[in-house]
Amino acid sequence: MPASQERMYERGFNQCEVWIEDTKYAEVPPLKRMRNEDKQSKRSRERRINRKEEMFQLVDEANVAGKKLLLLDDIYTTGTTIHHAALTLKQGGASEVYSLTLCRG
Repeated sequence: MPASQERMYERGFNQCEVWIEDTKYAEVPPLKRMRNEDKQSKRSRERRINRKEEMFQLVDEANVAGKKLLLLDDIYTTGTTIHHAALTLKQGGASEVYSLTLCRG
């Protein structure tokens, strides 16, 4: 999952990118965050699930058409982030989107 610029500034790294570093899967992520916003963990469950605004967009040079993709995330709470990321990838033409998370919150 792409981190927002604010999270990258806070942490200095994206843990999902660290997990796949030096593997054949280390590629430029096809998604980017649309805006810096509150952490999902600071939002109520209802506010996370019922969000209307777009979270992600495809990176300009991303070609996901017909590809099977795996989304990596550090924590799964309501599934909203994974859902919006997968939806964006499917709308971009991905044939299948899977997810893998380290923790369930």
